[in-house]
Amino acid sequence: MNETTMAKRILAAGFLAAAMLVAGLDATLPAHASTIFTVNSDADAPDSTPGNGVCDTDIASGVALAHGQGTLVSVRGASPSDREALRRMFSRSSAETIRRRFHIPYPRVPDRILDLMLDQGLNQFLLAVADLEVVGHAMYAWLGQGDAEMAIIVEDGWQSKGIGKMLLRELADGARLRGVQTFVGTVLPENHRMLGLIDKVFPGSKRRFSEGAFEFRAPLWEIQPTAPARTLRTAA
Repeated sequence: MNETTMAKRILAAGFLAAAMLVAGLDATLPAHASTIFTVNSDADAPDSTPGNGVCDTDIASGVALAHGQGTLVSVRGASPSDREALRRMFSRSSAETIRRRFHIPYPRVPDRILDLMLDQGLNQFLLAVADLEVVGHAMYAWLGQGDAEMAIIVEDGWQSKGIGKMLLRELADGARLRGVQTFVGTVLPENHRMLGLIDKVFPGSKRRFSEGAFEFRAPLWEIQPTAPARTLRTAA
């Protein structure tokens, strides 16, 4: 098994630090600025139904003001203080969602995985937060030669509401600034939502079936442009 294959298999199980060690990579990256979105009942365009709102955001300070009854969803870097919130997100997630993320059917996500997903020195980790609860997590790990492996999870109650797309775009924006050219990864064939998300956000992505899973390559310069007004669907 070569180093790239080993790193990919380790990352699929959640061992980011070990994957980076295998690849011999520098883990120090700049912090990611906080971004805040308004969650509405329509993910494609604002509407006039109750719950619709507009969000005024100061990216640098992370201060936002919501008009109306829309729910705010922020994207920011992770820290060790988010450990229990991340654990609660996993406890609300189905066994199938966890298996699709880690490729392992964890009955309970191990503490060592939580620690690796919140390493304060590794700012490739992003969280989606709504009502003070973590509802999504995204990450990438450098593999060398412009490639980085990406992984993402959104809890069941927030799936198909724009959270995954929001996280993936923010992750890609930050990665491009740090020299990443292509996201790569492995997706289980039954994970249709993830496959569709990659195709939608990265129109130039390619994938092939190998060893029971799809391996994809998604050039970051072909990412779908982010709409000026970012609105998401509310959770059920």
